Amino acid sequence: MSSVLDDFQRILDLLECPSCKITMSAPIFMCEVGHSACGSCKLTVQKCCICRARITDLKNDFAERMSAMMRTTCRYSRYGCPVKVNHDQRYQHEDACTFLHVECLAGIGEEGVKCGWRGKKTELLEHVVSVHGKSSVYMGQTIEDIECREFGRNFVNVTLWCAKGELFWMTVKQDIVKNTRMEVVQYIGSKRKATQFQYQHELKSLDGNMIFSFLNVTKNCFEDFDAVFASKSCFNIDLNFFKELFLNSKKRVPGYKLTIKKILQAYN
Repeated sequence: MSSVLDDFQRILDLLECPSCKITMSAPIFMCEVGHSACGSCKLTVQKCCICRARITDLKNDFAERMSAMMRTTCRYSRYGCPVKVNHDQRYQHEDACTFLHVECLAGIGEEGVKCGWRGKKTELLEHVVSVHGKSSVYMGQTIEDIECREFGRNFVNVTLWCAKGELFWMTVKQDIVKNTRMEVVQYIGSKRKATQFQYQHELKSLDGNMIFSFLNVTKNCFEDFDAVFASKSCFNIDLNFFKELFLNSKKRVPGYKLTIKKILQAYN
């Protein structure tokens, strides 16, 4: 039995995407040199992480056939999911698996104290509303006319965002030492499905002229947002500049708009 398991693991290792380290299933593409890449990395990375050659539209038929032959358990089997599927159907199942467990981040504040709740994704919205209140939840595709906190202190604020029939974490971090305000949107679910959404920040002047715009693919909820902030692959703006947009009379930022979009061209 151990020999069979060893062989199975070797095949899984061969099917690991060199870039994102996720076990690949169809579609599996090849770079110009012949290295493999998963469909998500073709969309987001576009260059082979091994040789830096362009990832082409040419499929790796052998790898796709090998992936389709394998049968595996859901990664959430440890939480009770009994499903076994062909490997090439695994991610489609896991994207919608009701046994996906997530951690509540809505309680994280200036001191970094976590809520402590962990449970099914399907129970997260009810938990946040009942424990943290409706003010900890955004509803709808767009967030506009945000209310600002004071600018004289550091803080981290995490809000649950319900948009496009999905759940996201919207995290704001203010660092007065580095004089920055950072915001990131993380999809609550698989890394693969996170690449199917984009978030866009727009800041406009009072007369309606665009003064700042930022567009990026949503991050995955299992990525530490401090690491995301450190990499600066998120909305990052000078705090003094942001203050200038702040209306003391209304205590709101005019012309602020944050939108979730679904990427139409996404490989399933």
